Amino acid sequence: MIPLASFFTGYRRTALAPDELIAAIEIPKPLPQFMRFYKVAKRRMDDISTVAAAMAIDWDRLGRIRRSRFAFGGVASVPLRALAAEDAILGQRWNDAGVERAQAALERTLDPISDHRGSSEYRLAVAKSLVAKFLWDRREAAA
Repeated sequence: MIPLASFFTGYRRTALAPDELIAAIEIPKPLPQFMRFYKVAKRRMDDISTVAAAMAIDWDRLGRIRRSRFAFGGVASVPLRALAAEDAILGQRWNDAGVERAQAALERTLDPISDHRGSSEYRLAVAKSLVAKFLWDRREAAA
């Protein structure tokens, strides 16, 4: 078994040997209370993402974040977790101030690549806007 953090080894490269294939993926439970997946690309179908994101949050009974995950693809040679953004909201409420803390952490720690799909600045702006969208999606789901 290969942990996800070790699976991607470089741009378009994985830890799989040429004669190996993925037989199973284990997803630990319990699943997060709220999660969303986003893809930003020029076309909807058959296009490599300029930025992809997966975000998840769990709350305690007082509404404070007890666990969060922010992961991005398309911003580096391998998909990555935004650990500083996760840490920035731990123990806080998921609201506009929480979004600003997570975005500030992305600003400090995310150093996106530039290529024909988008500049580094564009990718950072998209990643930050997806964090805000995650809050709006949560509000909509709670309504």
